[in-house]
Amino acid sequence: MIQRQLQNKRFIKLSLITLTLITSHISLANDYDNTFLPDPRFEASLRPFVALGGGIAVTSKLGESKTFPIQNPITDQFYSYNPHSPTQTAAIGDIFLGAEWVMHPRWALQLGINYNQTSAFNVKGTLTQGASVASQSQFTYQYKIEARQILLEGKLLYHCQDQFHPYLLLGLGGSINTGYGFITNIPPTLTFTRQYNNATKHSFSYRLGIGADFDMTPNIRLGLGYNFANFGKVNLGSASIENIPVSRTLTQASMGVNEIVGQITFLN
Repeated sequence: MIQRQLQNKRFIKLSLITLTLITSHISLANDYDNTFLPDPRFEASLRPFVALGGGIAVTSKLGESKTFPIQNPITDQFYSYNPHSPTQTAAIGDIFLGAEWVMHPRWALQLGINYNQTSAFNVKGTLTQGASVASQSQFTYQYKIEARQILLEGKLLYHCQDQFHPYLLLGLGGSINTGYGFITNIPPTLTFTRQYNNATKHSFSYRLGIGADFDMTPNIRLGLGYNFANFGKVNLGSASIENIPVSRTLTQASMGVNEIVGQITFLN
């Protein structure tokens, strides 16, 4: 009898402990789930915007050395082009049109079309030409490069605080690069000098960026960011000597640009 009573007490105690553990587990599970549930007051929204930006663009690879060898020893000369300073700075401006999808209390995604354009980079260098090494002469040359991009751009923003929004940026699209204004200091009386026409080149292009936006008002943000943009291929147009077309031209296979850009965004 006593043994049965002890067994009953153990059973009751074990039952109470089990019930307590189950209740605690359910309570903790509810708390855990609620932690990751979205705020019931939050509603996803879509907001059109326009963003205007400007800053500086720095390239460390402007122009490429080119040598055009002698093809006909009787009539030809060789031409060697060597740029002086591959690092140059230009201004850049852009406009970004699209919509912002607030998809979570902490996250927003901007998607749209970005157009940006640099001011002219000025390529300067030394031209060495002659019928032989013994008769070669050196001169200077220069031309300009203007780069433009049209990109489908996405900007992922994190709402770190109510007013502060760090972001990552990716743009893919095309570039429109113009090489123009080739001149040299070679005397007009000197023959066999190559001249180059202006040309516009279309290339695949992309842009990567990181930065932060700050709310000034519910509808206006100021931002500052760093971008790396690859504008693709750049070249001058067809070449000629005394108005007679010749083969090959001055080209640059790829032009990478580092950008520091400030931006103001107007949200509807």
